[in-house]
Amino acid sequence: MSDRQVKLILNGEAGEASPVGAGIPQGSPAAPILFATHLSGFFDEVESAAPRTRGLPFVDDIGRRADGADNEAVAAELSKAGAASIDWAASNGVAIRLKNGKNGIAHFRRLAG
Repeated sequence: MSDRQVKLILNGEAGEASPVGAGIPQGSPAAPILFATHLSGFFDEVESAAPRTRGLPFVDDIGRRADGADNEAVAAELSKAGAASIDWAASNGVAIRLKNGKNGIAHFRRLAG
């Protein structure tokens, strides 16, 4: 994991190699293990603060699901989970990128009738 370099190849042309100072290689078999180990206390902490939510981890991403009687109840529970996530991350040296274009909400509800 040290002295690594990355080289981009576009249209068959290789660019200059550049050093990589952090992270693990994309697709590394170590990624899920390191993710699970590093975040071992995260889910319990967040779900304790927002008990009507559940984390849905996938490789190195986390989704969050919430149940509630109405939109406001779901939004309140997700807000609690978000605040608890940020607090846990700040206390455990984890960076949460909120403005990387990968954040979003999918809202599903049952229709009457």
